[in-house]
Amino acid sequence: MSAAFNRDARRRMAAEAKALAPRLAGTALDYDERGRLVPVSDARAQAVLCRAFERMLRAGGEPQLLQLTEDAASAFPRGGGAPDAKASAWLAVGLDRAGMATYALRWLDVSGCNPFERRAVAEMALFAELAVECGQAGFPVAGRA
Repeated sequence: MSAAFNRDARRRMAAEAKALAPRLAGTALDYDERGRLVPVSDARAQAVLCRAFERMLRAGGEPQLLQLTEDAASAFPRGGGAPDAKASAWLAVGLDRAGMATYALRWLDVSGCNPFERRAVAEMALFAELAVECGQAGFPVAGRA
């Protein structure tokens, strides 16, 4: 799913995670409700991306999954509110083939599952979406790791 990094590159990534994460988040793009490509500029969305990218960098570039509050998800240009009362927002971050940080944000209804199953279902769904995003170099781009 992500670009191949040697052990030294993964160590450097982890060591510089705190400094790199805000830079990656600061260059993140998303589509707005009209389908236009726009920067992710809301402070709440930036904070979420920062936290997620830092976790990913500390994990040597391995994809990471976070469950978001409705408030945090709605801060993304395409986030909006929950499509229904049972849906939860999830964010996955990873690196594409070119080593560019990227993310996938989706609302999922996993209400019929226990907490362990809920996370497993969300991980499968979001990591599958992230694999599509990461399978190509490009959008949504959030800088080079």
